[in-house]
Amino acid sequence: MIRALTGFSTRNPWKVIALWAVLGIALTILGQALVFRATQSNTGDFLPSTYDSAAALKVAEERFGVKPDANTLTVLVARPDGAPLSGADERRIDEEAAQLGRHRVAMPKPEQETPFARDHSQTPKVAPVMTAPERGFRLLSVELQGNPQDPGLHDTYRAFREHARAGFAEAGFRTGYTGGLASTVDGVDAEETRSRVVGIVMLGVIVLLHVLVFRSVLAALLPLIVVTVIGGAATGT
Repeated sequence: MIRALTGFSTRNPWKVIALWAVLGIALTILGQALVFRATQSNTGDFLPSTYDSAAALKVAEERFGVKPDANTLTVLVARPDGAPLSGADERRIDEEAAQLGRHRVAMPKPEQETPFARDHSQTPKVAPVMTAPERGFRLLSVELQGNPQDPGLHDTYRAFREHARAGFAEAGFRTGYTGGLASTVDGVDAEETRSRVVGIVMLGVIVLLHVLVFRSVLAALLPLIVVTVIGGAATGT
């Protein structure tokens, strides 16, 4: 078997290279699109059932309808002038929250279509939680479903945030957002420029070192292309 494969590869080198290139690129595309469906951040599924935290998560799912991919956000609503909220302000905030809970958040259309990308458009669950004792702000609980590491869900959260911010601003309030998903998206946005610059500089340094070693631009780029395809294929697999 090995002798037959070796003989075929020796007689048809370009066919073998083309086959592996096609498979690698296909798996890379599939991996980028499906990795967030195959992974999740719910650690309860990886814990023994005897652990209290795992048992509590199971009870929450079975008896209280808590979904394992639910992401809870907290929205802070306050007056722009910092004055205490009146009863009328609270009712207006709750009315706006109810409208948000009926509005379906459409996932923004990406600049480049990704094959097999999941549509994270959804209607969030929005509920008032409490007003601060000094009545300086009111808290709302918001639930969005999906993998919190998925860029598609990040775009849906951004769309919800902009819609909520505009709606409350029109009603005369300012808003703030916190929670796991909000912090993740803020971190991604804050690191976007730095990560891009670091990536470009690092790639340039690697290419330069390869050119100095191999004395050929093609020979310098070939290892990078191979590593990229292999890494993408491994993720896809």
